Amino acid sequence: MTLTFTGDKYHQTLGGEVNERGTTKVDASKKPMTIDLIITEGSDAGKTQLGIIEVSGDTVRASLDTPGAGQRPADFTVKDTSLVFEGKKKKADDRKDVPLR
Repeated sequence: MTLTFTGDKYHQTLGGEVNERGTTKVDASKKPMTIDLIITEGSDAGKTQLGIIEVSGDTVRASLDTPGAGQRPADFTVKDTSLVFEGKKKKADDRKDVPLR
């Protein structure tokens, strides 16, 4: 799975195919920062996925709850209803935008 963020938009690619698109809303004043994925295309279109995100250098760590659940994870602990991942930015010469893996 690859998540690509460009400005306030994102898309998710699985197996080389884009399977979800939407917009993001980040609140950097929170610790950890909060992120809302507002899903506009894909099987969860019309739902919002709430999460937390932490950026350190080129490393991004995130925890997202189930789309539409309306609950934001409190930490990065893996739970049955959450998706926790860590990714690295691709180098600028390898990308057109910023994918996370």
